[in-house]
Order: sequence, then C-alpha cells, then structure tokens
Amino acid sequence: TNSAGSVTSGTFTLTVNATPATVALGSLAPVYTGSPITVTTSTAPAGLPVVVTYNTSTTPPTSAGSYAVIATVNHPNYTGRAEGTLVIARAPQSISYAALPTTLTVGTAFTLSATASSGSTVSFAVARGNAQLSGNTLTPLDTAVITIRATNPGDSNYLPATSDFSFSAAKQNQSITFPAITAPSGNAPITLSATATSALPVTLSVVTGPATLGNLTLTPTGTGLVIVRASQAGNDTFNAAPDVDRAIVLAAPEAPPTAPTIARAPVSQAVAPGAPLTLSVDALGTNPLMYQWFKDGVAVAGATPANLTISP
Repeated sequence: TNSAGSVTSGTFTLTVNATPATVALGSLAPVYTGSPITVTTSTAPAGLPVVVTYNTSTTPPTSAGSYAVIATVNHPNYTGRAEGTLVIARAPQSISYAALPTTLTVGTAFTLSATASSGSTVSFAVARGNAQLSGNTLTPLDTAVITIRATNPGDSNYLPATSDFSFSAAKQNQSITFPAITAPSGNAPITLSATATSALPVTLSVVTGPATLGNLTLTPTGTGLVIVRASQAGNDTFNAAPDVDRAIVLAAPEAPPTAPTIARAPVSQAVAPGAPLTLSVDALGTNPLMYQWFKDGVAVAGATPANLTISP
C-alpha cells in the first residue's frame, strides 16, 4: 500500500517444526521386588514430559521378565523417542529354620520347620548322617552329626534357595527294674527276673557271695551274704542304665526234725502220808517238746510240764 494504491500478494503456508529432543532410559536391569517397577528417563532439553510404555502398556510391570520399553516426549514443541528393554531379574530368597526342640534324643521323632522369604513351600532332605525322614518328621538314629538340607525350587519371580543345618542328638536314658530277692526255703535255687525301660536285655551277675548264676537261676553254694547285680550296657539309642544291686542272706538249711525220745524216765518214789509227790522226766528231740502225763492210761488234765507235782 502507498499513495498510488495497494496490492495483495499470493497465499503461502508457514510451517513451525517441533524441535528434536533426546531421551535417555535408565534402571533397565532391576531385581524383582513384588512392587511395580518403572524405568527412569532424562531429556535434553531437561524436564520434558515423557510417556513410557511397557510392552505397549503404560502400566509398569511387577513380575520378573523382559519388557519392550518405548519412551516418547509428550510436548507440543519437542519431539523425541527412545527404545530399550527392561529386564526384571528373579530375586534371591533365603530360608530360615525354626528353633529345634530343647532336647533331641536318638529314636525320638520331632517336626522340622523352615520358611522361605518368598513364602513358598520348603522341602527337607537328609544331606548327611543317620536319620529317618518322613515329610517334615525326622527321627535321629544315632548320635553322629546330622545335616538337614532345606530347599525351595524357586519360581518365575524367585531364584532357587538351599540352606543346610547341622545338629546332633543325645542317647535316651533307661532304667532297670529288678525286684528284691526272697530267701528260699532250704536254699533252693531261685529264679530271678529284671527288665529295662529300653526293652533291651538285662544282664545279671553275682558280685559277691556263695552262689552261682546261670539262665536267670541263682543257685546257693553256701551260707552268707550274696549280692546280685543287674546291668544294661546300652546301644546306639540308649545310654547304659545305672546298675541295680540286690542282696540276700543265705542261711544254713534247717536240720530235719527228730522224734522225741525219753532220756530220763520218772522213777518210783516212797513218800510219807500227806506229803506231795514230784515226778520228773527228760526227753530229747526237736524243740519245742511237749509233755503229757498219764495215770492208768488216762491223760491227766493240765499235766503237761516236764515236772509234775501231785498233792494229796
């Protein structure tokens, strides 16, 4: 436009192009945590908003595995994009054992317990030693060291885990029941018996005294004090039992009774009229001796002492 008039030019198009920006990805190799995992991004120029997708989804993944990551600048004046792979590794896990019983004895079963940090089931095996394992019930079979191995095979998010635990068991105690020995009549052989709480056989022996012992039969060979000992030496499961001693006094056998005989018979006497008459008799034989006086073949009532006095 001027003093002479005006003129209009032709139509044209102005195009404003977005400025290129760069995007960098970080934290592409994390370990599984059980929570969603996001990658980090940085831009140049700094601070530009970025949209990140994981296998085309904007939801960050949680499970272990590989995910295609695309980060795109979300700004009207800038353009930029980065691609990468997010690899979430399986996490390590640990196994913890529960406390064992305070007392462990050979032959006594107890329950094993262990937990994995992943929360998955733990299985058990005997890695070393002599023990019987059924599920999680373990029975030690001797006092040697036993090593238990707890294992979890892992899963899609956790690596396998193994943990060994060693311990040893003590032998069980036992006791002996040995009844008192009753003196025999006439020192006849005596049958003995003794038992152990372990059900193991008990050994009997003569410690001192005039007697022999065989096949649980005690045979006197004289008189005096006899001491018999019951013993059980134990085995891989049981400790030796405390010895139990029993004593018996063997007396000389009683002599067979002898029939009474008259050693001194009463003698005839002459007494004055009105005077008492005393008659005496001595007898030999096994005591106690008892007497009975007779007159004309008839027992005199109450006349049972060795000396009989008859008053007129």
